Amino acid sequence: MLVKINNLPINVIYNPEDLINKTPVLFLHGFTGSAGDWDFVTKNISSLFTPIFVDLVGHGSSAAPDNMEKYFEKNQLEILDKLTDFLSIKNIILVGYSMGGRLALAFSIIYPEKIKGLVLESSSCGIKDNNERNERIKSDELLASSIAANGVSKFIDYWMSIPLFKSLAKIDSAKVQNMKEKKIKTNSINGLKNSLVGFSQGKMNYYGNSLSKLKVKLLFICGDLDKKYCNIGKNITQNSSKFELQIVNDCGHNVHFEKPEEFLKLLNTFLINIRDEI
Repeated sequence: MLVKINNLPINVIYNPEDLINKTPVLFLHGFTGSAGDWDFVTKNISSLFTPIFVDLVGHGSSAAPDNMEKYFEKNQLEILDKLTDFLSIKNIILVGYSMGGRLALAFSIIYPEKIKGLVLESSSCGIKDNNERNERIKSDELLASSIAANGVSKFIDYWMSIPLFKSLAKIDSAKVQNMKEKKIKTNSINGLKNSLVGFSQGKMNYYGNSLSKLKVKLLFICGDLDKKYCNIGKNITQNSSKFELQIVNDCGHNVHFEKPEEFLKLLNTFLINIRDEI
């Protein structure tokens, strides 16, 4: 269903009846993704929990406004805050992949009273070094220009061919092609280029120094072939005895797509372990 938040239609998929007696788990997709990326979770999540899937601004069926400010970290956090109020939910567990993980981590630190658990998949706390931040901003702006010039289809072909997703070559080609077609169908030029610029890692706050504020359990999932994000996961999880790192063998950046069964096993184990604390 579409929910109007800050005058923007935001697409949310959930079962209202389950919110009464089950613990909500809110899933946030990555860049070029959509709520549909998590379809495999619906019938496979522990029966004690109910999943909520959302299309982030600029993705899927949610709004893709011209106003760049709508994509800024502050506004995306506000949208999530108002969405949880609309659904009348608290004690929520957040699951975020890549870009969605950055938003999930930021939300957990800014709104700690709403969070009871956090799962990050191949994500980060932002960029600390100012020079690296500026370089990332420039890089994302160039990518955004290429989207505007060449369109969504060509960009998705390029995006899925970058080294970060090299491990997808191990996956059935038909499955990968289906994912590409889905991304092309559910994205727009406006949404993708504005997401890259407005919610660039270079622009978001750096949360590496705020991890001690997290008092909930955190699970970081990454693939062993994705060295960069495994190192980030190690750095994040060393900040608290409540933080756990799980590295999936023979897998790259997109663990839930490449190894969905293993991802589900790790997720359900984490959820069940913290259920008693809620």
